[in-house]
Formats: sequence, C-alpha cells, structure tokens
Amino acid sequence: MGLLASIPFVGAHAQGADYQVEVIVFERNAPDATVVGGGGVSGPAATGAPPQELAPSRLLLAGAARALQRSGRYRLLIHSGWQQGTEDRPIRLTSESLSADGRAIIDGDVRLAVGRELRLQALVHCLYNGQGMMLRGDRRLRLGELHYFDHPIFGMLVQVTRVNAIAE
Repeated sequence: MGLLASIPFVGAHAQGADYQVEVIVFERNAPDATVVGGGGVSGPAATGAPPQELAPSRLLLAGAARALQRSGRYRLLIHSGWQQGTEDRPIRLTSESLSADGRAIIDGDVRLAVGRELRLQALVHCLYNGQGMMLRGDRRLRLGELHYFDHPIFGMLVQVTRVNAIAE
C-alpha cells in the first residue's frame, strides 16, 4: 500500500480536458447599491496564463440569470465564466457593481481543483450596507450539475462542464 500511495493518481477528470466554469453571484434585494455593470473574472491570483473568459453567448446559465433578475427578489452582481485546464489556481471574481462609497460589492477567489474529483473552493466577500460579509465554501462538484453556495445576504451558483461536451 505504501508504494501505491506514493504514485500520483491521474483521475478520470485530469486527462488533459478543458473545463468551462460558470459563476453567478447574486444578492437578495438591496436598494442602497448603485449598479454600474455586470462583473466577471479578472484573472488568476497566482502566476500562469490568464483564464480564457467566456463570451456572453457561451454562458450556459443565461436562463437562470434572467430568472433571478425577473423575480424581483434578487440582484445579479456577477455572471461570468472561464475556460481552464487541469491547473489548480485561484481565479479572482470582482463585481462592477459598486456600493455607495465606490467599493466593489463582490470581491473574492474561487479555485477549481481537478484530480480524483472536482472540488471548488470559494472565498467571496460581499459588501452589504457598509459591512463585510463572507461566503466560504469547499465542495465536491459533479460535471454538468448546478451547485448552490448559500449565505443569508448573497448566493453563488456554479456549474462546471467539459468543453468538448459543450461543443458536441
């Protein structure tokens, strides 16, 4: 068993595939914030090539984003996505929506780790009524499933798919 434990495992997820990661961050209605724009990914917080940000036409959760906006109960802060390989590095999420004092409402990092399983780690800060709130999550993901990270003030939807599965 000692020998097997020392051999690096290349799981079914780590065979050179590219993944599309899509994130929606929303807050429950907050009338005191000024909406400036949508938001998105601003690149990895670590070294390496920047992620390929997805064009709006490639985002698969557009219907979910529209439903959140239409409900009147939520305000969309970020709807963005990127393509990445099996590298494990944090991706910075920053909203273009600003609070009354000009600070980004959402700022944080998400990291997709690819190995035996897909894991998403998130540390996202939300500025709400001048107070900082934090959403922290570490979750095993399944390809193609919609995953919800919850906080009393804001929430995050995440979906990870294989790029080649989208093209088919």
